Amino acid sequence: MMRACGLIACGLLAACASVPVVPNLTPAGQALLALDYPQYGAQLALAQEAAAGCARYSIDADTVAVLNNQRAPAGPGLNAAVQVETDVARRLFEGRHDVVIGQDDLCAAIDGEVASETPLSALLTPA
Repeated sequence: MMRACGLIACGLLAACASVPVVPNLTPAGQALLALDYPQYGAQLALAQEAAAGCARYSIDADTVAVLNNQRAPAGPGLNAAVQVETDVARRLFEGRHDVVIGQDDLCAAIDGEVASETPLSALLTPA
């Protein structure tokens, strides 16, 4: 039992240590680097959908480029995982902000994400 706990702890520390610290990246952007690829892809897809629902925000292309340069390329077979994670992220966003993506104005919801400094907020910038 003790050995199993030790192995788990080592694995968690190794996972944390593998996330690079990128200068000039906000804490929200840094949190995006810690996400696995399907979760990151989901946040990027959600950011694109959110920006389409609010004229005051757009995708922060500079941050996306920095993040993409720091991440390992997506491996084969991850599209399905990204789709599942995107569906989950979309439903959480809609529930948290009581909105429907594609139907409602999402500006107030994005304002809330920015105020809370969520990982999603790192992908969006005022237009």
